[in-house]
Amino acid sequence: LVTSGLYCQPFVTGQGSLEERGGMPTIVETERLIVRPWTTSEDDVADAFGIYSDAAVHSRIGPSLTTMTIDEACTLLAELAARDPARQMGLWAVEEKATGRVVGGVLLQPLTIGGADEIELGYHFASAAWGDGYATEVGQGLLRYGFDTLNLTSIIGIYEPGNEASGHVLRKLGMLDERQVKHENLPFRLLAIDNPASGQDSFHGAACGESH
Repeated sequence: LVTSGLYCQPFVTGQGSLEERGGMPTIVETERLIVRPWTTSEDDVADAFGIYSDAAVHSRIGPSLTTMTIDEACTLLAELAARDPARQMGLWAVEEKATGRVVGGVLLQPLTIGGADEIELGYHFASAAWGDGYATEVGQGLLRYGFDTLNLTSIIGIYEPGNEASGHVLRKLGMLDERQVKHENLPFRLLAIDNPASGQDSFHGAACGESH
């Protein structure tokens, strides 16, 4: 991988960008946002670097992570862009319709936590986009996608104690069953929501309040 300014090339040996392969798939579309795969375009690299080099953003992600360099942004997007764009779960970019800029990243992917195999919904947004309701909007879209398209039985969200803004968003999404868990030796609060079509009561791993 070679970086030139804010551009990474080549992003996949023998392939090409998503645009060159006939267009970029949309994972989820909401009123103001589009969830789609990351690319190694100059704009995506610049936007990812702007988001993940921001110390304010990392204060919400967790103390075990450090701010991102431009080379790390290139490497990460190259790895993500090399994945099959038709993958049903993964880490994706969140594009603002009004500007075409990437304002955040989201994930819907497997996570083993608290002794159980779960599907986690997560999000990181540029600090300039905080307070715009984007996390709730895209979270609702991802829940519909997970339940209606993928037929998942349940989806979880986690946040670190003290990051009550994220906890508030997860509760607004309808997540319940809050309990304490440990992940990568750090404490987290876990909330979950079941597929309304499943008719199941929420119960994930241990009873509420039990720590792992």
